[in-house]
Amino acid sequence: MDRIVKIDGKEYSLESLDDETKAHLASIQAVDRRILDLKEQIAIHQTARIGYANVLKNLIEKEVPVEIN
Repeated sequence: MDRIVKIDGKEYSLESLDDETKAHLASIQAVDRRILDLKEQIAIHQTARIGYANVLKNLIEKEVPVEIN
């Protein structure tokens, strides 16, 4: 079965593309995967930051604030 790739709303047969075009397509796909991975990592880090901030908020409530004159 012929694999189809859609670029800018147009469909192309993957097998009919030349090697340079396939290489660029593969590079774009690799970058897209990496971007998704990084977005997942950012979400994980944001969740961790929220957790740390909540713990800090609970801990800091026990402290006496410094008065600045």
